[in-house]
Amino acid sequence: MIKRKTILGWQFAVLVLIALVALVWVVGPRNPQPVLADQAKFYLDCPTTTVREGKNVDVFLVRVTNHQHSVNFGAYWHTDAGTAGTDDYMHQNTGAVWGSQAESLANRNRHTFETKQDALLEGNETFTARFTPTDNVVDINNPARDNKCEITIEDDDPNITSLSMISEPARDNGTYGVSEVIEIQATFSTKVDVDGSPSMGIWVGSNWRSANYLRGSGSDKLVFGYTVQSGDSDSDGIRVPAGFQDEEGRWRNFQNHDTITATGSSTTAYPVYAGIDNQADHKVDGSLTPIGVKTEITSSPASGDTYRHGETIYFAITFSGALDVEGPKNINLRVGSDNSNNWRGAGYSSGSGTNTLTFSYTVKSEDLDSDGVRMAASWTQDGVAMGWSGSGTVKVKGADTVVPPNFSGLSDQTEHKVDGRPYPKLLSIVSTPAGLADTYKKGEAILVDIGFDQEVHALDDSNGVAAYATLTVGDSTDTRKAYYASGNGTNILTFKYNVGEGDSDSDGISVTLSDSQDIRSIEDNISFQHDPWGTVPVLENQSDHKVDGTSPSISSVEIVDIPGPGSDDTYAEGDWIGVRVTFSEAVNVIGRPQVELDIGGTARQAEYGHLALGGGSRIDPAASTTINFGYTVQEGDVDSDGISIDANKVTLNGGTMRDVVGNDAALTHDAVAADSGHKVDAPDETAPTVSSLAITSDAGSDNTYGTGDTIEITITFSEAVAVTGTPQLTLDLDEDRQADFDSVSGVAVVFSYTVVVGDSAEDGLKIEANKLTLNGGTIKDNAGNDAVLTHDALGPESEHIVNGYGGI
Repeated sequence: MIKRKTILGWQFAVLVLIALVALVWVVGPRNPQPVLADQAKFYLDCPTTTVREGKNVDVFLVRVTNHQHSVNFGAYWHTDAGTAGTDDYMHQNTGAVWGSQAESLANRNRHTFETKQDALLEGNETFTARFTPTDNVVDINNPARDNKCEITIEDDDPNITSLSMISEPARDNGTYGVSEVIEIQATFSTKVDVDGSPSMGIWVGSNWRSANYLRGSGSDKLVFGYTVQSGDSDSDGIRVPAGFQDEEGRWRNFQNHDTITATGSSTTAYPVYAGIDNQADHKVDGSLTPIGVKTEITSSPASGDTYRHGETIYFAITFSGALDVEGPKNINLRVGSDNSNNWRGAGYSSGSGTNTLTFSYTVKSEDLDSDGVRMAASWTQDGVAMGWSGSGTVKVKGADTVVPPNFSGLSDQTEHKVDGRPYPKLLSIVSTPAGLADTYKKGEAILVDIGFDQEVHALDDSNGVAAYATLTVGDSTDTRKAYYASGNGTNILTFKYNVGEGDSDSDGISVTLSDSQDIRSIEDNISFQHDPWGTVPVLENQSDHKVDGTSPSISSVEIVDIPGPGSDDTYAEGDWIGVRVTFSEAVNVIGRPQVELDIGGTARQAEYGHLALGGGSRIDPAASTTINFGYTVQEGDVDSDGISIDANKVTLNGGTMRDVVGNDAALTHDAVAADSGHKVDAPDETAPTVSSLAITSDAGSDNTYGTGDTIEITITFSEAVAVTGTPQLTLDLDEDRQADFDSVSGVAVVFSYTVVVGDSAEDGLKIEANKLTLNGGTIKDNAGNDAVLTHDALGPESEHIVNGYGGI
């Protein structure tokens, strides 16, 4: 109980004290009062201890306490010089500095120390920042007293740490000639940017020269250069004197150094640097003109490693100095073997005003070099430099000094071969099948276009040697020649092949251009031959260019319909005789082709699409290998040993029989022997009858027959008849007169009568009904049936008057 009272009393005392402090804060002086020493401890937090020159750095005073305080706190701030002087930072020795209300609540007051920017090459320097607690909270037992941070100031002034010569004289003796650029590299302590034209001084012999900035901005290495002038001379090598400041405060050897700044800042470069002594391998002789330091081919063939006709080869010669070119100038090339005819001139193309001159040569059809083009180096002849030709001049840039040729050549350049002969670049089939969409038939022309890289002409049969393209029709051994057809004088030649009997290719033809051609360039009359210098276009198996040049052929002819049951293998009148013709491939039929049957020695036609008695058409609706023909037995057809078919009796009868691509079928076939299983018995039991009578002679312009004129009358029967003896026909010429049998042809029987004196038919000749008589002869059909002789009357015929009186 006593202890508890003691604790409550202590807590009460604390509350009273807090109330008093708060009262002082409200009504007391404006400056806040520090925290009591026994209530808090302090230390410095230095998040950053390194700062670049000219930048600020923050340190923090941290209050360590077990209680929540709303009372501000502060400190005395001090700086102590280290290697940095007070001109490098803002020195401080302040009175009490109080934190803000927010900082005090966070128990973390910030204080900022400033550094100063200068242009002195000083290196990194240090100073110390520290604090002392305010006097009324000083406690000698507080370990935070005199707590401090050591801060390093980084010197960011760019400065040259080293110089070096990075160029090399073009000549082996270490001597620069006129127009060569001497390059000096300055390495800086940091990356720098250049915005202007800085330079550094150099000694060339006894002459002061300026090496001007060339490149390197954005890095820590800048390159300065000096172009050797005519008259410059330095036999012991150039030197770069150290930079310095003269008595008047002017910087020497490093001009416009303030245009060089550290990357990312405005700090300018430090103008003092260490120089370099005479460079023995960097001498100068301004009387020496530029020489070639590099020779190369800068172009590439359009395809592979070989230039073709019309392509341009570019050669570049890089010189040790810049040159001016006026007028035409050529360098020497060798295209092909070591033959004087193989020299070519590559003409100046571009580069005047620079140190690289470009020359070009355009390939001609006569050019051929299988191991690569060569370029000749310059040489001396009778003390004169040789190597280029032409009326133009080459001089030192900006001067009148003529530059003689002095450059290396190129040996055979295997990646720069040359073949200017006509070269096929494309190959295409330009024809299309006429019938079936993708297949040529026999006799059709296949046209192939071959495009060349230049205008060409091909020899044809009239020259004795015909150029051709090779077609593969079928397997690889089935080749055909498509001979030149047209196109001479252009860059596209057309070749033609007519599909022959037996040609066949189900997956499409292939096309190549043979290597044994006589196709020549228009330009130089140079022949084409591709091996071994290039790849000729090839068309492999063109699926839309198949070939079927095989005509359908007849495999068999057979009689396929048999007589009906109980017919004793014999067809009767009205029976259908079916004939099947089988082909080697499917055919389409148009029209009414026929097969001729031999029925008892009489030819009968079995017709495609024939209508059977009591049946339908036998027309095949689509292409088929079996084509059906039919014949209906007629009265009079008799064949006791069986129907036969002679060889080659399938005829078109005005129609067509073709395969699906349009090849006409070959109609030859073997004979079909008489077959006792296909007899015919349809005897003719019908007598021939008279169908008509007609006067078929001409009575002349007056329609009158006179004495001695012959009158002819033709009787037409219902079927063919045979006549024996002298049947007669009675004519009415006022008196009966007998016209005698004259001739017979099939169904037509002709009778004739010669007019005699006294014959007369003033109204026209007439014949009474049934005046045909046999007169001891016969008129029968082929079956031996006697003709029925009754007939109708004829006339009188006014166009057939008879006057046998001679006009009396």
